[in-house]
Amino acid sequence: MRIDINKRWVWITGASSGIGAELAREAARRGALVLLSGRNLEALRAVQASCTKLSEAAGMGGGHEILAFDLLDRAARGASVQQALAISGGFALVILNAGVSQRARFEDIPPEAFDRIMELDFNAPVDLVRRLLPSFDGRTPSGLVLVSSIAGLVGAPQRSAYAAAKHALSGFGSVLRSEVADRHISITTIYPGYVRTALAQAAIGADGKPSGRPDPDIEGGADPALVARQVLSSALRGDPQLIVAPSLEARAGLFLTRHWPSMYAGLAAAKSRRMARSGAGS
Repeated sequence: MRIDINKRWVWITGASSGIGAELAREAARRGALVLLSGRNLEALRAVQASCTKLSEAAGMGGGHEILAFDLLDRAARGASVQQALAISGGFALVILNAGVSQRARFEDIPPEAFDRIMELDFNAPVDLVRRLLPSFDGRTPSGLVLVSSIAGLVGAPQRSAYAAAKHALSGFGSVLRSEVADRHISITTIYPGYVRTALAQAAIGADGKPSGRPDPDIEGGADPALVARQVLSSALRGDPQLIVAPSLEARAGLFLTRHWPSMYAGLAAAKSRRMARSGAGS
């Protein structure tokens, strides 16, 4: 199933920076009308302006729109879906990209912070999917993209809530894919590895606040523009999943969890001890 986004609407959450912003630009470059969502209105306007320039350079009009709201607000999610459908009339592609990571041991992170990560990374995208599904006509090929993480396939120390949410999102996508297969709706789950974004600085620390600390692995990660091109191409093909920019460590972790889980458990425990000694994530 091939999805055509030319002169059709694409909705992207978490579009103010990182992979989301680059996905918006890539969609605009390919002829889509882009609806940009996030909380940072100023940043969204900057992405909107760049999308308009790309559309105009390709000989197309702009028409990209902003819908700013807080995904943690359930009432706002409902109202925003209604607004989004009023703006677009329906979507060719919805990319649920917004999320937050974690940098704290399970025993150290406040329960309310754990719950906030689960709400943003799992409950919110599931809620949006539930509200959006009735709008797909079942005739024109369309797609939903769930942005998980390598952490949604293999756990890592100090990522308990993040890994739990991303594993849950993976399972949700797998089941949903089977249930909507006859309605010309593809479900693509994306598993990014290290990508140069501000994910680490925004990650929730032991005090329940953004850590503000960089991560050398992320800083040396893949170009988000390149990742966005791969993600969008995969989504438009209707691929069931894409693992993108996996590090050597992630590749090894994926292999070991499948074939030698005890070995991976030992290596992860050793890494956890090293992180504790160095104070990483605290």
